[in-house]
Amino acid sequence: MDENHKRLCSIERKLDKHGEALQEIRNSLSLIAVQQEQISQLTNQINSLWTKWDAFTGPNGQLNDITTFQASCPRKTVKWLWLVVIPMGMALLASAFAYMRIGIGQQ
Repeated sequence: MDENHKRLCSIERKLDKHGEALQEIRNSLSLIAVQQEQISQLTNQINSLWTKWDAFTGPNGQLNDITTFQASCPRKTVKWLWLVVIPMGMALLASAFAYMRIGIGQQ
């Protein structure tokens, strides 16, 4: 009977070890399931971003509209306009500075 008791104790220890191993497997599978869900969500978000990018850069997208608008911009006219606006702005600033200087000098 003592021999049978030793065998039963040995079997119980092995079953306990197997139970612990099974619990570790359950924990690992649970972690894998959570990670798989996170991967799925990230994949969906990436696909959504690519869809938005394709809509933005596609033939009927906003980027095409911006390019078309910029192509219709009269660049030479705008360049000459800046050549007029900048000196006028500098002249106004110089006039304002001169008036301030005169005004301060009279006090």
